[in-house]
Amino acid sequence: MTNDHPFWQFSVHHYAVDGVASACLALQEQCGIDVNLLLFCCYGGRQGKVFTTEQIDQCRTVVDPWHSEIAKGLRAVRQRLKSGFDSVQKNQTEPLRQKILGMELEAEKIEQVLLAEAVPIDVRSDIPSGKAKRAAAANIALYFEQADIKNAPEQDQHLEAILSACFPNA
Repeated sequence: MTNDHPFWQFSVHHYAVDGVASACLALQEQCGIDVNLLLFCCYGGRQGKVFTTEQIDQCRTVVDPWHSEIAKGLRAVRQRLKSGFDSVQKNQTEPLRQKILGMELEAEKIEQVLLAEAVPIDVRSDIPSGKAKRAAAANIALYFEQADIKNAPEQDQHLEAILSACFPNA
């Protein structure tokens, strides 16, 4: 996937909106969600797509191994280096940590390719914002149900922050 793929552009744009990154990371840490799959649910909704159980299952089947082994592995190493490593000072580990951050971003792009190929979505611009937001919310609810994600503290507020950023006119 190149940087000009509509799903990647959607993700980068909306993740940068104030409060979205922190909401996504809170849900990731508290609930174990896959942020890319959450954003894919929003992206699908933006196109008016309401996913079926089979489509969510397909997405999870395709990305779960990559996400759990590669993306989470890189994230764990990057986070472990955040304050240095045992007797190695932070100023020595920071260049390596930054390289791993770049690798983690590349792993995220690969995961997005897997999602976009698992459930192809036609790009549309004629979906009313309210309808798109409801479709995205339904997709997220189905994902959470399928993944047996339990309510976490402030989960509803985090989800509303993400949905409001993705669908500001709804």
